[in-house]
Parts: sequence; structure tokens; C-alpha cells
Amino acid sequence: MITGEWPAARRPRRHRRSRAVGDGGGPGGAAREAGRAAPPVPLGWNVSSRPITITLAAAVQALVAAALAVGGGYVLIGTLLGEAADAGSALPLAVLAFGAAAAVGYTAWGLWTLHNWARTPVVLTHVFVLVVAYYMVTSEQYAIAAVLAAAAAAGIALVLAPATTATLFPAEGHDGGRGGPSAR
Repeated sequence: MITGEWPAARRPRRHRRSRAVGDGGGPGGAAREAGRAAPPVPLGWNVSSRPITITLAAAVQALVAAALAVGGGYVLIGTLLGEAADAGSALPLAVLAFGAAAAVGYTAWGLWTLHNWARTPVVLTHVFVLVVAYYMVTSEQYAIAAVLAAAAAAGIALVLAPATTATLFPAEGHDGGRGGPSAR
């Protein structure tokens, strides 16, 4: 079918905004279009279609990114001060930690901006955090293991929550836009 539009499955994703019926995009939308000042926003107005589960999942992911950056900074400072046992391996470890922090931060941003590609790296990040938590238990560092496991479990639960799934993967027909028999 050639219509001059993007197919629904390939249409560029835009940030979703809530729209009140007939007002052109929220409180004062019609007034803005007419050049008048918008009325004050009433308390409780939903200005975002982002569910709280996505907000919290992105926050947990951002905390993991911050923890990686702090860990990388700790290793780097220790290396620069000469406290590292092997500077030849400590410096690449710091660079790896900073790179991982950047990648994890990017997935947090992707989740925050409602990109559906971000869900898989977020889940994988938290699976890796669970692995680190396991090794903290085997080294008898139970408090760190408990914090890591709780953060990972919360991150996985939030990103796989039904509200998150419904927002990141909206229904595009009954086959989900996957080109099944109804797409013919």
C-alpha cells in the first residue's frame, strides 16, 4: 500500500503529550494558537503520558550509571595516586567503567524519552547487576549484595510492568504491527 505516509511500524516516534479533547494540546492550546495568553494550569493536570513505572525505571537505571561512574572515578583516582597494585590493569578498568556508565546512562535516557529499544539493554543491565550481587554474597559482603539485588529486582519489575510495556509498545492492530496475516 502506497499512501505517502510512513508505515505505522516505521513511523518515527515522537514524545507523547496528553491532549485534552479539542483544545489543541493541553491547557491553553487553543488560546496559544489564537495568540492569547494561556490560562493557569490546574493542579493535577497530567502533562505527560509517561507512566510512573517508566520514570522510576529510568531513575534506577540512571542510579546504576552514576554508581558505575563513581566506581570508575574511584579506580582512576586510586591509580593516579599510586595506590593501585597494578596500574596497567587499573587504568583500563577505569576507562571500561566510564564507558559502561555512558552506555547505561544512554539507555536510561532512551527509556525516559519513551524509546522502545531501551527496554532490552535495561533488563540486561539489571541481570548483570544481579550477577554482581551474587558475587558480593559469595565474598560475604551482604549489605552491598542486598542493595544491588533490590535495585536490580526493582529495575526489572518496573521495566517489565504492564504500564511500561503498554507505553513503549502501543498496539498497532491486533498483530502488534509485526507484519502477520492481517498486514496483507
